[in-house]
Formats: sequence, structure tokens, C-alpha cells
Amino acid sequence: HIEPPVVICGDLHGQYYDLMNILSRRPPPNGLFFSGEGRRLAKRQRDDETEVQKPRSITPTHRYVFLGDYVDRGCRGIEVMVTLLALKILNPDDVVLLRGNHEEEHVASLYGFFDECKRRYSLRLFKVFCDLFRWLPVAAVVGGSIFCVHGGISPQLDKIRNVPDARPCNVPRDGIVCDLLWSDPEVYLPPYSDGMFAPSSRNVSYVFSPEALEHFLETNDLDLVVRGHQVVEEGYQFFPPGQRKLITVFGATNYCDEFENRAALLEVKENMTCSVLTLERPSHEQHKFLVANR
Repeated sequence: HIEPPVVICGDLHGQYYDLMNILSRRPPPNGLFFSGEGRRLAKRQRDDETEVQKPRSITPTHRYVFLGDYVDRGCRGIEVMVTLLALKILNPDDVVLLRGNHEEEHVASLYGFFDECKRRYSLRLFKVFCDLFRWLPVAAVVGGSIFCVHGGISPQLDKIRNVPDARPCNVPRDGIVCDLLWSDPEVYLPPYSDGMFAPSSRNVSYVFSPEALEHFLETNDLDLVVRGHQVVEEGYQFFPPGQRKLITVFGATNYCDEFENRAALLEVKENMTCSVLTLERPSHEQHKFLVANR
């Protein structure tokens, strides 16, 4: 459970420049270095100036919920994880790192993170990260009314208080934990389904209907589900169409250098009003600047 105000960020998939771009725009606690104003102040301090005047209005800081899928696909998953872990250590109550379906040894072995660790450091580092992944929580609640999860809901989960918390754990092939990390919303279910859930084309977990989502929200007295897991062109997408009961947010721009998508963050204010910040793909020059000033 985390109280607002908070920024909710979706999949990063090893795209370190996107993480730097996000943190520079919405600096976390103890992370003012990520903002241009904070970097300028730090530089003046390093230059041993006799008098360092604090900026009149230093950039405000933000709590964060990250929705998982920090690694794989992109080539800088190690930097993404180390940066997020450093922020978590500095701000244990203000930074929440949820587990995604790629924070699992078998998946991470297939989609790039294993090769990245082995090539750049060692197989042992990959094993250490996998041990860490087993401890990550699978869901969070913001302000008592916004349910945050990587994938979606489960036919086996009625009340959110029944979300299993038997950590450390591997991701099973079925059940509540699997569904929270793997399921997707779908407007139209096949005619042979029960109208609520149907088998997913991913060959794991389910897709769920607007009716299943509505039942989940009403049963748990929730207003919104925030999830990642799917790349969307504008960086965010509401479900069902024309309603705002679920939002998908994706943190990686131009995913895999192929989709030419934007990224988006969901900002939840102290009074629980929500707004979406969209991010364009950094240009080549911006990319170099963001990484050079990490």
C-alpha cells in the first residue's frame, strides 16, 4: 500500500535512456540529480564554490510505483535494475518495484537478460538478479482505490486481500500469481467463453472482459486498475474503450526499435485525481545527453 501523490511507470525493458528521461522529468526522492536543476547544483558543489546558493524552487520529488518488466529486449537491463535498486535503498517507503512476467528466470533466459549478464559480467550476476526477482511483490494499492499490477486480474482472485504473498517464489504456470503477471484485457471474448475470462493467445493465463473488470472493481471497492505488459502506440490506453476503469501504461519508447510508440506515466495527485504524462522517443542527441549525465 502506498499513499499519493505517486507516479506509476510501466515496462522499461532495458531501455536505460527512457528511465533517465522519466527520472529527469519527475525526480524521485533523493534523486534530484536526475533533474537538470539538481545536476547544476551538484556541479557547483563539486567545483568547490565558496557560496552555493540553493535554487529558489528546487524541482519537487515524486513517489514511484514501477509495474515490472525492467529487463529483456533492451541492452541495458543491468543499469535499469541497479538504478532502481539504488533508489529503493534510499527510499524504501517511496519507491515500489513490482514484479513483471520478465522478472522470472526462465523468461529472462530467453529474451536477452541472461545473455546481457553473461556477456558483460558473469552468470553469477544473472543468478543473483533471479534470486532478487523472487522477492518482488506482485501488486500494490495506491490510496486505497487504485490497483497496480503488471498484467491484469485473475478468475481465481475475488478479494485483493487474497493475493498470495509467499515470497520468495517462482512464477507458476497457472494460478493467481501467474494471472496477475500475464493476463490481458480483451473487449470481445470468443463465444465459447463464459463472458468473463478466456484462454490467452500467449498460451499462458487468460484474457478478461469488461464485465470481469467491472466485477473485480465493485467487489474490492476500487476505482481503477493500472497495468503495463502491452506496448500501446500512445504510451497509454484506457479499457474498455470510452471508459476509464483500467489504463495500460508503457514506459519504453520505440519499443525494440520497431514500434515507434510513445511512453506514458500516470500521475496520481494527493487528492487522487489522475493525469497522464506522455513522452516522445528521445532524439539521438537527447539519448547521448541522458546517458552521459546519468
